[in-house]
Amino acid sequence: MLPPAPPAAVQLLELLLHQPPVRAELVPVALGAWLAAAQRRGVRVPHPVLPALLALATRRRELREPVAAVVDARGRWLARLDPDWAWAATPDGADGADGAGDAEAPVDAPDPLAWGRLPTPARVATVARLRASDPDVARELVESAWRDDPAATRLALLETLETSLGPADEELLERALDDRARSVRERAQQLLDGLPGSARAQRMADRLRPLLRTTGRVRRSLEVELPADPGPAGVRDGLGTAPRHRSRRGFHLERIAAAAPLAVWTEVTGRDAAGTWPMVRDADARRGIAAAVRAQRDLAWARAVVADVPALLDVLPADERERVAVSLLRPGSTYDPLALARVVPPPWGADLSRLLVERLMDRKGTPDAPTLALARGLHPDVLPLLRAWEARKHGWHDLPRDLVRHLALVTAIPEAFR
Repeated sequence: MLPPAPPAAVQLLELLLHQPPVRAELVPVALGAWLAAAQRRGVRVPHPVLPALLALATRRRELREPVAAVVDARGRWLARLDPDWAWAATPDGADGADGAGDAEAPVDAPDPLAWGRLPTPARVATVARLRASDPDVARELVESAWRDDPAATRLALLETLETSLGPADEELLERALDDRARSVRERAQQLLDGLPGSARAQRMADRLRPLLRTTGRVRRSLEVELPADPGPAGVRDGLGTAPRHRSRRGFHLERIAAAAPLAVWTEVTGRDAAGTWPMVRDADARRGIAAAVRAQRDLAWARAVVADVPALLDVLPADERERVAVSLLRPGSTYDPLALARVVPPPWGADLSRLLVERLMDRKGTPDAPTLALARGLHPDVLPLLRAWEARKHGWHDLPRDLVRHLALVTAIPEAFR
């Protein structure tokens, strides 16, 4: 049995639950820091606060796993008394109901018939956990009930394939291209975008190559033509109706570029990714390539494209991501610091945090500042800089004050566990 959290840490937890010193949207972030500190220390949540914490984590899904990790047998017993709290009945915080997550539905290689009788949330949760450890078994579970499941369930189960997606999933995804539900077909197309060796990727490559032509000998350029209207096979592969205010053929070019292997571009130009990207001038083609870089997680292409598409920073390794983001914020840069704050996964290092705050201090405030992203990402070392920003009292409404309160609280949490 886990020992209880120290009194000082309990006081902070009760404050967060009943009288939070930070704005409401930041409470789950601060609670996440408290729960992570409790798990590192190997202590449990005090029993009197269990109902309030379980109720909050039921509403905020991102808190479920960390909460479940720091409740003891009494917390799991309490969770079984309320169907809404069933997710906390197991140490990993998986969703479940009617016994899901207990012995009747083991995570390791469950019986397909028993799995098929579980409520849909429990079935999806089981497959999602299995995808991380045994993706083949997880996919076989999905296939075992595919024909009989309703569209919403097929879509939810298909979503789990994003974890450990690989060539073995192609057969099911090709089958899903013919699904009677549009939502399932479209999700299958998106997942197949991440398999550049698939048959669909090769079909898209065959559509892309005739559209590309290099010109010039000394100063080579790349011409990109628009595709012709697709036949039924093209519609099946994702060349369907264009969104409003989009050119139909331009949209189809984007979808072809997003689904074809990135190697097609370098084969045509005879250059590597860094040399090919500047040759692509067509906006639809560039959007498609950026989507392909994300789906295929291609590191060479991500490095070539990221300066123009900072949203691809999360494709880079964490240490490299920080260096690139810092370089984009150097003095004289035109990159929007708020845009970077939205796309760089947290937490951030001290250098990136400092540059972000300094750039924000030098610009006018905006009502759509990503407070949540900043709270999750900023390094504790910038707290003095945030206090100086707060002291200016102009231009940013409550953002500096909110960040100061949040970071001061998060900084105090580890001390309370000592």
